[in-house]
Amino acid sequence: MASSRRGPWSHHRPFGLATILFIVAISGVLSACGPRATRPSSTPSTPVQTSHTVYFFTGQSTGQSGSVDALQSENGSLRWHKQLDKQGSTAVSLLVFGNILYVGRVNEIDALKVSNGTVLWHSNVDGHSGLKVLKVVNGVVYVAVDAGRYVYALRASDGSQLWRYTVSGSCCLDPVVVTDTAIYLGGPDHVDAIKTSDRTLLWHHQSDFPVGIAVVDGVVYVGTGQFNYNGPAKGSLDALRASDGSVLWHSETGIPSVVLTVADGIVYVGALFGSTLDALRVSDGSLLWQYKSERAVLQATVMDGVVYLTSGCGLCSGDNGSTVDALRVSDGSHLWRYTIDPGFSQRGAEHADPQVAVADGMVYVGTLHGIIALDATSGNKRWFHAADNTVFALAVGP
Repeated sequence: MASSRRGPWSHHRPFGLATILFIVAISGVLSACGPRATRPSSTPSTPVQTSHTVYFFTGQSTGQSGSVDALQSENGSLRWHKQLDKQGSTAVSLLVFGNILYVGRVNEIDALKVSNGTVLWHSNVDGHSGLKVLKVVNGVVYVAVDAGRYVYALRASDGSQLWRYTVSGSCCLDPVVVTDTAIYLGGPDHVDAIKTSDRTLLWHHQSDFPVGIAVVDGVVYVGTGQFNYNGPAKGSLDALRASDGSVLWHSETGIPSVVLTVADGIVYVGALFGSTLDALRVSDGSLLWQYKSERAVLQATVMDGVVYLTSGCGLCSGDNGSTVDALRVSDGSHLWRYTIDPGFSQRGAEHADPQVAVADGMVYVGTLHGIIALDATSGNKRWFHAADNTVFALAVGP
């Protein structure tokens, strides 16, 4: 439900369900059927691969099914399969913590044993547009519902509800990040920090429409967007001290700035609905390098000095394929690209954006028909595991 409060953002272009789904899917679907990756002769050294498990949720947008599979990372063989129920969802999140896999859907969360998929507990909360599992801290599972309008704290032991927090003035798209001591919440024109212990307000920061938040090493990075009918959309990036919300630096990015990730002294900012990726220095927000994709920038994941960029169709009704690009962290130079056949990243009139996870020298990609594993140094396909339905969420763990 949109807030009736009007603020400095009230003249902006309205945001609806498509916007929510785009950002929720700023993690979506790729393919095993694209051509072999192309790459230059010089690539980073091959990381040492260790054994782990690839977890993925499959379902149908019509709500006919919902299940979780666990694959062996070396060859994609099935470790276990768990049919949860007949309720599918396009807005799904997976989080591995210790020996438990948390599965969030429309308004419910399941806790599964990572060893065999046994359901330890199931819990429901009030919500309509997707439950995102945020973090587990000191025996508490924090989840966001309805694009961040509500934040719940659940006991990790049994899923029982401890409390619910409603974001003030919430409307349409509200990023939420949880750390060990605080929850950082984006409203339509502000960012609030509240204590995880008692939900008291730590600080309040006025900000143009936040479209992305990341918290790393005591700094809160807030990407903003400014939208109106009289000119191009703009944006900025603020670095705030996590303890008190004071501004460390402000950078005008010129794009509605979705904070994709922060790693190795760089904050990666993608353009909302756009094809630009900016790499900014965490020290002062200055631009280190910029990369322009032919498609909408959706997700950035960093491993071993390489940023793996996922680009796709975004909100378009058709699809001209999706890509995974490997870029050198230091200067943004292109290492390789894996191109995805449109038939593997589109389902009728609905678009499923790419889902990507990286670990130990491998890049795992969720597609319309299953999981593909790419060699992180070359982009070449290592294996493919077929799935009965569309992959909506992906995670890597023990």
